[in-house]
Amino acid sequence: MPLQLSQHFGRTYTTTLVDDKDTRYSRDNRRIRDSMPPATKAPYPPTPLAPACSYRPEIDGLRAVAILLVLGFHAFPDSIPGGFLGVDVFFVISGYLITQMVWSTATTNNWNLATFYLGRIRRLFPSLLVVITAALAGGWCFMFPDEYSRLGNNVFMAALFISNFELMRETGYFSPDASSNPLLHLWSLGIEEQFYLFWPIVLAVAWRRSVSPKLACWTLLICSLAYSAATARSNSTVFFYSPLTRSWELLIGAALALHSSTARSKLAANVAASSGIFLIITAAFLLSKASVFPTALGLLPTIGTALILWAGLRARISASILSRGPMVALGIISYPLYLWHWVLFSYAGMLHGSATTTYLRVFLIGLSVLLAWLTYFYVERPFRFGRLKPHAPALLLAIMSLCAFSGYLVSRLNGIPERRTEREREFLDFFENDAPGCQYFLRVGLFRKWRTECAFFNLAPDLAGSPVENRRDSKPVAAIAEYCYQRDERREHAVMLWGDSHVTALSPGLQEYLPKDWQLLQVSTLECPPSIDQQVPSTTNQCDQNNYFAVKTVKESKPDVVVVAQNEDHSPEKLQRIATFLRELGVRRVILVGPVPHWAGELPHILARSRLFMPRRLKDHLVSKHRDLNNILKRALPNDAHQKYADLMQLLCNDQGCLTYLGDDVKSTITTWDYGHLTPFASEFVARELLVDLITSAK
Repeated sequence: MPLQLSQHFGRTYTTTLVDDKDTRYSRDNRRIRDSMPPATKAPYPPTPLAPACSYRPEIDGLRAVAILLVLGFHAFPDSIPGGFLGVDVFFVISGYLITQMVWSTATTNNWNLATFYLGRIRRLFPSLLVVITAALAGGWCFMFPDEYSRLGNNVFMAALFISNFELMRETGYFSPDASSNPLLHLWSLGIEEQFYLFWPIVLAVAWRRSVSPKLACWTLLICSLAYSAATARSNSTVFFYSPLTRSWELLIGAALALHSSTARSKLAANVAASSGIFLIITAAFLLSKASVFPTALGLLPTIGTALILWAGLRARISASILSRGPMVALGIISYPLYLWHWVLFSYAGMLHGSATTTYLRVFLIGLSVLLAWLTYFYVERPFRFGRLKPHAPALLLAIMSLCAFSGYLVSRLNGIPERRTEREREFLDFFENDAPGCQYFLRVGLFRKWRTECAFFNLAPDLAGSPVENRRDSKPVAAIAEYCYQRDERREHAVMLWGDSHVTALSPGLQEYLPKDWQLLQVSTLECPPSIDQQVPSTTNQCDQNNYFAVKTVKESKPDVVVVAQNEDHSPEKLQRIATFLRELGVRRVILVGPVPHWAGELPHILARSRLFMPRRLKDHLVSKHRDLNNILKRALPNDAHQKYADLMQLLCNDQGCLTYLGDDVKSTITTWDYGHLTPFASEFVARELLVDLITSAK
């Protein structure tokens, strides 16, 4: 029976769904396929692997689902918290199509490694070059020298398709400063191309040595999945960016292609496709950046994608929804759309912060679609299918080399500081803090004031310029200083700080303003939120050791007051559980500190970029979820003689916004040097105005 499948920019195609086991093209189908634009034709001939290696419009529709999830996550993260899993859908599709293409040509002795990579250049480079150039141009106009220097380095890495390795060293995908990187999303291109450096060779060797490609595929898949599960907790940043932890997702698609099986009945196809869509959508709304991944939920989008690919056009969802014109059209431009959208969102966030209203986000999505459409038709297609095709690889490689050199030059020239005014440069130089110099930390004496000897992380690698991201899972130091946990008999009372770097930031103020009869104990380690679940010491995980030792200190030193603070994961239930536990150990008063104001970027950059230049209060660049969370915590947590809630939002913010600096001089009295850690001056303000009274009134 004829069934309309898709309308591709004004053209309508029909095909015939067959009910028997013969899946070869009918004569009408071949004629229809030949009438399609080059971009929608099958990129490889029919082979024994897939007798109908033909254009499948539902796959473009599935690409549309993937890009819509990614767009939804970046535009409305609270509504679609797991939308970032759209990338996982892309991975499965890519593994399926590329494996189908490579294996089909390998089995007919037509496979050539050089031809394969030349095709990848024609496919990926045109749109990528346009977007990288646009990102560099935007950085020239809007970025400060340190930001532009980092962008230059990211451009260089993106041109080599190793962005994921640089991001693994530099930052986490969900870290507060990640949104300021316009090329953050290119990590996924790096994963794919690193996978395709070895996977086609594996297939070719398997064919020529008569080795089962299915066995090779499943072996690699299981090994990658096992390594991914093991790494998820031990090193979350490596887990997210490593090709070894991501290969299993592409190999799921590869396994499906190698088994060359599709649903044999409409019932099976409908059940599979419906289940697949359900799994993908469920994961998009149930998973979030706080989820432990991979879990059963983490496997949902990849399995769901495989089910839809297996179902094919026999499934009603595939034929009536995924193959419709708008979905197919969106899927066809999904690659340039993926490239463009984050660049626009990143620069909008940089300039407007949380003032990126719903209308602006919708506008940015529309602009991304327009730019993707123009890029596809006027940049990508001429190189892939037009008169430029024969010379495309050499030309594109030359331009990409020029882009890589430009990025390297920008980085080496320290972001070309001459672009900015002298006033901006002088202000931002004060907050320069890159390792190994750490100039700002040394200028304000932060290491001493934070009492870093009370933490279980090893500071030496950080000072030497090693990556500091994900230190929550590194090996703890053998011991912390004795004065951090042992009682001083000369002092009648004691208060203990417990948590991550955000409780550490409270230490300078308490050291300055606590009465002389109060001792300050401290067990706090970077990126280690408090937990009462660690019952034994750890020699491998600094967070486990930090929390074990904190509980041990409470039991042995018996402080009168314990102050608990952390950056994220302010669950009322979890915090109350900690407070109850501490009270049962004999702590007279537990003070739960609420979240500090979080800025959408580094506050010095926000102030320097502000139209008013150095406003005392700002509202637009605040991350609103922490204000909402603070209101939830105030309502949910008790506030009595034995338990107090320290509301930092109320102290530092009002209807006009949150304080950016406290005194007459902005540089010396700024409230934070980054997204939210209190400076020593702000710490003293918080201690004097709030914490000291809450602590000392517990006598």
